[in-house]
Amino acid sequence: MPAARGVTNERGKPIAMSSWLLLTVNSVTFGGLLFLLSAGFSLIFGLMRIPNLTHGSLFMLGAYIGATFVGGMLGIIFDFWLAALFAALLVAAFGAVLERFLLRQLPGQQLAQVLVTLGVSFIAADFCLMVWGGDPINVASPKGLSGFLRVGPLVVPYYRLTIIVIAVIVAIALWLLLDRTRLAPCPGRQHPRGSWRRGGCDRAAAKPRSRR
Repeated sequence: MPAARGVTNERGKPIAMSSWLLLTVNSVTFGGLLFLLSAGFSLIFGLMRIPNLTHGSLFMLGAYIGATFVGGMLGIIFDFWLAALFAALLVAAFGAVLERFLLRQLPGQQLAQVLVTLGVSFIAADFCLMVWGGDPINVASPKGLSGFLRVGPLVVPYYRLTIIVIAVIVAIALWLLLDRTRLAPCPGRQHPRGSWRRGGCDRAAAKPRSRR
């Protein structure tokens, strides 16, 4: 494949177009992964005005739990998808406990919410370091996603394409939920029970009154 004109690498050699395509795929994959990680945080903060700084630590905790199940560290080897589902349920239960006994006690107090969630984030990070150590844990790709897709000179792993597809599906699902259904959350509500529509938000209160 011909090289891009006027673009060279650190050795002064022109970069082939296949390298540009591979970099593009990798960048889109990384962007999709960041979207999946940040969608929950932005949704919670934008709708409930709760700055949950524990969001990333919960992902980290779930990843370590899933890797523990996949690697058979507890004596039982789980399938990749089953381990991911079980880890997600455990982290969701922990998040529900965190919201019920900590965040719900601090409605409208964003500074206190920041301090509490930041403290829980530090605790979760130290807990992971104490239990799993600081060494990386390698997890093999799940079955069916360990191969490669070859399009001409471009070779892309299936798992990266899967991340892109999942990110697109989640983005479309969130858009449909927020804009096309009557279950969309009402922005700016602190209490979680009052953040979801029951027959639609009261838009009349938001509209300026007409002058007579």
